[in-house]
This record gives sequence, structure tokens and C-alpha cells, in this order.
Amino acid sequence: MMGKRSKKKLPGEEVFEETTEEEEVDTSAEEDSEKEQRKYKPYFVSDYNRRYPEDSVLVEFVVFVESNDERPIGTRDMKSLSTHMKRFNKGIKYLQSMNKYKIGINFEKPSLANAFLNNVTFLNEYKTKASIPAVGTEISGVITNVPTNLSNSRIFGMLTAQV
Repeated sequence: MMGKRSKKKLPGEEVFEETTEEEEVDTSAEEDSEKEQRKYKPYFVSDYNRRYPEDSVLVEFVVFVESNDERPIGTRDMKSLSTHMKRFNKGIKYLQSMNKYKIGINFEKPSLANAFLNNVTFLNEYKTKASIPAVGTEISGVITNVPTNLSNSRIFGMLTAQV
């Protein structure tokens, strides 16, 4: 077993150090644990926004609107808020308060809900952000026979690759 050795550093020389076998094992174990953590880390696609499919079979198309700056919008009068929003956006059926900072806007058609999501000027002017629930847009299911050594980003790349 060898210990650490170092010599005095002269100008223009680097310090010589020898590591022990124990230290090498520790660093490789740390690297392995970091790889494992990165492997199962959720993979987020940049610039991804959910959209309702045009041929959706849903009856109502909900868009959630929430305040960017923690301003309560769910406690306002829904009738006046609905009237104001209908001036700038088409197809709104009714508004529904979710909580203090979030409201749900129900639309008649998926194209009108998607148009509201694209109305960036309206959302920026009133300091709000819009999103839609995952249940209405994403298909849930089970993917079988996936090797466990693949990372989430690699799996996403394989699913979206054109064959």
C-alpha cells in the first residue's frame, strides 16, 4: 500500500502526487452513482408545448391559466373576467376557478384552445401562462422490452426517430 507523497514545488514545476488504490475506488464509485442519477433524471424537451389534436374526441377542451407573478386571479369575479377574455379570444364556453392563482377556461373546439395557447401577446400583457392537462393530449400506455441501461433522453430519441 502506497501513501501520498509530495515534493516541494519549485517555480515552473507541478506538484507530484501519488494516489492510493482506495481513493481510485472512491472516485469511480462516485462517478457510477452520478451516472445512475443522471440516467433516471426526467428528460425535458426544449420548446415543447402540449396541443390538443384536431381530431380529438373530447367534449370540452380545458386550458389552465395561471399568474406569473403570484397575483391571485382565481378569486376575481368570473363573469367579468369571462366577458373581458371573450373580447380577445374566440370560443370560450365558461371559466372555472381552480385555486387562488389558477383558472380553467373551457373551449368549444380544439383549434380554439390551441389558438389561445398561441396568443402570446395576450398572455404576456396580462402576465399569465397557459397550459393544458396531459390527460387530454398524451397517450398513456406501457412500453415493454426496454433495456434498463438506457437513459430517459436516449429512450426519447429512439421513440421520436424516423425509421
